[in-house]
Amino acid sequence: GLPSSVNVGGDQRNSEQYAVQISQSGLGMPDRDYYLRNDEKFAATRKAYTTYISRLFALGNQPDPEGAAVRISSLETTIAKLQWDRARNRDRNATYNKMGVTALQTSTPSFDWQAYLSEMPANARDKVKDVIVRQPDYIKAIHAVIGQVPLATWEEYLSFGLICAYAHGV
Repeated sequence: GLPSSVNVGGDQRNSEQYAVQISQSGLGMPDRDYYLRNDEKFAATRKAYTTYISRLFALGNQPDPEGAAVRISSLETTIAKLQWDRARNRDRNATYNKMGVTALQTSTPSFDWQAYLSEMPANARDKVKDVIVRQPDYIKAIHAVIGQVPLATWEEYLSFGLICAYAHGV
């Protein structure tokens, strides 16, 4: 996956309208608790997950499966630390943050939203003036992290997402 997801869905405050929605994403395990909680159950799950990443990399003939697994797990832990918890994500008011594409671009200068949105079908892209950002502080924080993580680690992270998707029969 990617550290944020973009989809089109109903605007929860205007049922006659569709909206581009941007949300936190990017974790291979169900949510941030799997990365951050210290009890034995979650520690065991993290260990198994790292082993799983390593195994998929080995099966995919990728270099340094064990090292990649550690780097990917570490990156996902960094992502998890920035994400909202389940309770906050259920708050319909907190997760409804409508903003113009220009404001979004200003808050996340490391990502070219105009170029990204220009890949939408022509009949839709010209109509997108606003987006709904579900976790605006996360989106801003993750885009600050993007430039701090080595490109090779992002390549491993994205390769794992692809291998994992095919392993589960996308």
